[in-house]
Amino acid sequence: MRKRREKPTIHSSPTIPTATGTGGSTPTTRSARASRPTATSFQDVINQHAITSTLGNDELMRLRKDYYERQQSKATKSSSKSRRDSSSSSSKDKDSKGDRDREREKDKEKEKEKRESSGGKSPKDTSEANVDESDNTTDLTESESPAATKTSAQIDFSDLSTLNDEEIASIKDRAISARRKIHKVTVSAVTARWSFEEGIKRPYFHVKPLERAQLKNWKDYLDFEIEKGDRERVLVLFERCLIACALYDEFWLKMLRYLESSDDVPGVTQLIRDVYRRACRIHHPDKPSLHLMWAAFEECQMNFDAAAEILQNVEQRCPNLLQIAYRRINVERRRGNNNKCRELYKNYIESTKNKGIAGTLAIKFARFLNKICHDLEAGLAELQQALDRDPANTRVALQMIDLCLQRPDVNEQEVVQIMDKFMARTDIEPDQKVLFAQRKVEFLEDFGSTAKGLQDAQRALQQALSKAKESQKKSDGSPSRKNASAKDGAPAAGSSGTAGSSAAYNNGGSATATAAYNYGAAGASAYYSQTGSAASAAYPAAQAQQQTSYDSYYNQWGYGSGGATGSGSYNYGQWSGYGNYY
Repeated sequence: MRKRREKPTIHSSPTIPTATGTGGSTPTTRSARASRPTATSFQDVINQHAITSTLGNDELMRLRKDYYERQQSKATKSSSKSRRDSSSSSSKDKDSKGDRDREREKDKEKEKEKRESSGGKSPKDTSEANVDESDNTTDLTESESPAATKTSAQIDFSDLSTLNDEEIASIKDRAISARRKIHKVTVSAVTARWSFEEGIKRPYFHVKPLERAQLKNWKDYLDFEIEKGDRERVLVLFERCLIACALYDEFWLKMLRYLESSDDVPGVTQLIRDVYRRACRIHHPDKPSLHLMWAAFEECQMNFDAAAEILQNVEQRCPNLLQIAYRRINVERRRGNNNKCRELYKNYIESTKNKGIAGTLAIKFARFLNKICHDLEAGLAELQQALDRDPANTRVALQMIDLCLQRPDVNEQEVVQIMDKFMARTDIEPDQKVLFAQRKVEFLEDFGSTAKGLQDAQRALQQALSKAKESQKKSDGSPSRKNASAKDGAPAAGSSGTAGSSAAYNNGGSATATAAYNYGAAGASAYYSQTGSAASAAYPAAQAQQQTSYDSYYNQWGYGSGGATGSGSYNYGQWSGYGNYY
């Protein structure tokens, strides 16, 4: 049972109000939840203590300045209203005043005539002079009001000893109102996050795995904060999460994806680099995927030296990984260091103990030499060395043929020699021999200089098909194969030799299709100038079953009649050498 935390009591320390609402942050950690203030705590503290002890000097000066600005705006509004009222009343009295002025002018003319006759001043003149002096006195009094306003605007707000009761009451009201707004926002934020915080049972690091509920709670909490969009809150929560979930790389990747989505923020590049450094060097030094992502990030920043160093370090921790080897080679290629690429290729080919991997690396090295370094002869030399190490590697032999076809002038003898050398092996599989025999027929048809070489290739293909068919019969007639066929409900192999050979070499093709190289047929091509009987005399007699299988084999690859269309087109896509590599 967890011990229930008690709510802390609020003391009368001057620093308490500042901690409860003066800052703009609204913490939602477990410690902040325990000390969550009530709605009246800050209000009581401000009302019961002097404002100089509960509020900071900067806040006091700001609130005092706001108070005087409000008072000045009120005075300005009232004076403008009085001026508007006086102007309206003066317009109403304008007519009556004009009549009085006219009567006064008449009286002045009469008095002037009397003065001219008597030569002295009348008491009325004296009274008018007194009236003018009084008017001047009134004007001086009214002109003193702007000066008074200017004096009030120049008050020293930092001098807190001049505060009066009205100012203190206004400042307290404003301070409480501002803190009440912050408190309301804080309560709503804490309420929205309360369930996530309660679901965190282990906020510290431990080597033991976390429960699934804990992992789901962290994921949901992070998704919630990311949806809210407060970047500071999201980063703080990620840092909290990576303490408890440091051994789970999915959370590191989640943080990296979030940071990469906000790449327009200044300083985010350095932050991403720091996250990669902590994840790869401290918590996950044996995770090749994270290191490959880090190297790609550094390469995007044009920091090729750092990318090469990262890949070299992870290769020392996780050796014999082909993906790391490819990335190291391609990083050097992208920055133009072809000599380093040659060195790495040779090192990996010589150090590997797997013949298949060595052959794959040799093929890539040959392509690099041909396409990047423009050195076809060096590429062929590397493939020849790889074929000497592994004579049964079909891919290396096919790649040698492909490179030979890349020459501007195809050397027929060179290509035929490669094919014959590969088919002359004693341990070659019958299917592989059929493959190369078919490839040889196609090559000689396209690039051969004599028809005799093509005919010899045709005979070799027929022999290879016969041997392959016999081998297939033997494998189908084995006891283990019979038991497997009986379990599957299929007919026993060898009951129909024609059907078996058609399934083995034609993949369901029609056995009755007409082939372009069926020289014994009546519709044979005029290119060979042979009739049906002549063709039978030119070639050794073969069984009808072999001929049927041979014809169907050509129809499968689109070399003969082209299927139902009878177009006679060549389907080079069936062979990797005519376009699958480049």
